[in-house]
Order: sequence, then C-alpha cells, then structure tokens
Amino acid sequence: VPWLDGRIVLVVGAEGEPTAGIASGLVGAGATVGLVGDATLLDLATVIDREPGRAVPIAARLGDRAAIDDAFTVATDVLRRVDAVVLTAYPTAALAPRALVDLDEPAWDASCEQVLRSTLFVLQGAYHSLHERGGRIILVTPTIAMTGASGLAPLAAAAEGQRALAKSAARAWGAQGITVNCLAPSLPPESVGTLRLSLDDASLGDTDAERDLAPIVAFLVSDDSHSL
Repeated sequence: VPWLDGRIVLVVGAEGEPTAGIASGLVGAGATVGLVGDATLLDLATVIDREPGRAVPIAARLGDRAAIDDAFTVATDVLRRVDAVVLTAYPTAALAPRALVDLDEPAWDASCEQVLRSTLFVLQGAYHSLHERGGRIILVTPTIAMTGASGLAPLAAAAEGQRALAKSAARAWGAQGITVNCLAPSLPPESVGTLRLSLDDASLGDTDAERDLAPIVAFLVSDDSHSL
C-alpha cells in the first residue's frame, strides 16, 4: 500500500527538475499532486499522471500574491483539501551564472527578490490552507545557501533568506500542527553548465530528483515526520 495514499500535496514551482521528479515520485508514492505554476505544468501533469486525476495542473504566476491565493483556492475546490505544500523556486534567471561585480538592480530582483517574494506568498497561502487541520510545508533550497556561490550570488542569498523564513514560520505555526522544513539538494548540473558549486561531490554522483529527493519529501509529508 503506498504510504502517502490519500494525501493531497501541492507542488509549487517551475517546469523541469527538481519539480518534475519530486511530483512524479509523490504520485508514485500514492499522493494526489496539484502542480502550481506556469502553463508548462499542463504537459508535466500529463506525463506523470499514472492514474487519472492523480496530477492536476493549476496555473499561477509565482511572484503574484493574488495569483497564488487564487491557486490555493482552486486547489481546495478541485482537490477538496491540502495536506502539504512543496515549493521549488528556481527561476531561469537565477540559474544563469553572473559575476557579482556585474549585478544590476533588475538582475538582482529577478534572481533574488522574486524568489523571496514567491516564497513569502506560498508560505502565506499554505498557512491559510493548513492552519485548521495542520500539515506540512517543504522548501527545496539549494545547498549554496550554506556556502555561497560566486557566480550565483543572488540565488545563494535568496536560498539563505528562504531558510530564515522557514525557521520563522516553523516557530510561528508549530503549535497549530504545521511543520516547516528545508530540503537542500545540489542544483541540477545541466542548469548551471560548468559552474562548480562548493558542496558538490563527484563521488556521490548526480542527484536524481525522483529517485533521491522524492522519498525524502514523501517522508516529510508523512505522519512519521510530525515532530521534525
């Protein structure tokens, strides 16, 4: 029997990894997944929907508070409830290596501030969906939050900001049965080209989102993680 059978999980993020692998792995573990993001998630939902209705696309602009609120309302209407929310906020602009001395305000906003705004809006939407019954929130934050990355300074700063938001939300909402955790994988190698990230270790091989990350997310979504 799948260990997430009957759970409703919203996976919020962009097309590609790790969103696709995590969503597919959760469906494989028995969850019903609502995919919240841009229109490309329609195709992704079709690919990973192993049983009719198990992967449902919900269109939303991640940097827009009203759009995120609407997405949570639609999810509640269509899926009946929300048990957990997973956010992978890696915008394309944030994955483009750029020298720290060359950063301008638009680049910083697109690569850092947008990530933090999206995270705040998703946390707020998740709270309104979970506070009556409790639930789980998981932020997928790259390891560069802990070490910095010379070519990806805005994303490193955003990921560290996400960790601070997660810790604050966990303290604020824990008494209501909501746990908030960060899962910190390396960035997908194909997304950053030849840029070396400081916590990557070639001896461990490349991280596969469905094989390596989805089981950890599934554990964090499950009842077994209630005190974590």
